This record gives sequence, structure tokens and C-alpha cells, in this order.
Amino acid sequence: MAAVRLHGAQTGNSRRAAIALAQADFILAQSNAIMLYAASRSRKRLIPDSGPAAGLFFERLFYFVTEVIARNRSAFSLTREGDEHSAGFLAGRSLEALVQAERFLSDAPYMAGDGFTLVDIGAYTSAFAVRYDIDWPGLPLLNAWFTRINARPGVVRGRAAS
Repeated sequence: MAAVRLHGAQTGNSRRAAIALAQADFILAQSNAIMLYAASRSRKRLIPDSGPAAGLFFERLFYFVTEVIARNRSAFSLTREGDEHSAGFLAGRSLEALVQAERFLSDAPYMAGDGFTLVDIGAYTSAFAVRYDIDWPGLPLLNAWFTRINARPGVVRGRAAS
């Protein structure tokens, strides 16, 4: 938190409303940048190296970033500004985009193919935030995916820590 107190204005995180990653003199405050940076330093491959798998990964990653996460963040901001109508519209569009992502699971167990990637982390975070609004019985592939991700040891540890 010292980094946020010292550098909050520069990071756009002066109210500590967002996550900031600080390492020595290096600070990241944009959640997607933090996610990509952390993945680049992970021992486990969370981003495919090249070829069609990498292309599919980026397509799905940016689907979640633009269609689900950005809309939900905008809805949150509009709620804080008192514009409930517009916030509800965007939150609904975000939820619909998340539900439509079930199609990504029709041929593979994970959002971007056969292996667990950063896409699953972003998608799980979004799904967890709206888990009570999702019609899980009507979305068997999404439900199975969510259950599978929810049971991963790192997710279990993360939920226990919060």
C-alpha cells in the first residue's frame, strides 16, 4: 500500500479503488496489464507461445476484456454516478456476453482451448462476480467450466484468503 500512497495520483489509483502491483520502483495499476505481466512471470504457461492456439487465446482474451469486463466496469462507474438505468443496461450486456461465452466451451474444456490460460482467470473473475445472476442449470458447459475452475487449488486458496 505504500506504493499506492506514494504513487496513487500517477497510477490513477489515488482512492485505492483498483489493484496496484508494486515491485521496487516499478508500479502497474491497470488490471489487464497486471494480469499479463504476472502471466509473463509465472512458472506455468498461461499464454500460448505461437500459432493458432495463441491467436485463439488473444481473440478470447480480448472478447472478455471488451465485451464483459469493460462493460461491467462502466456499469459500476455509472452506478456510482447515480445513473442506474444506464448502469443496468451495461451490466445486462456484460452478463449476456458472459453467457454467450458458453459457445467457447463447445469443443474444449477451457475458454481458449484445451489448457487453462489467462482467459480462464479473467472469465472466472467476471463469472464469480455475477454468479448469483447466472442461470447455471440452463448453461451446462459454462456451469461445468465454472465448477472446474472453482475447484482449482489456486482458486480455493485465493477464496480462502479473501
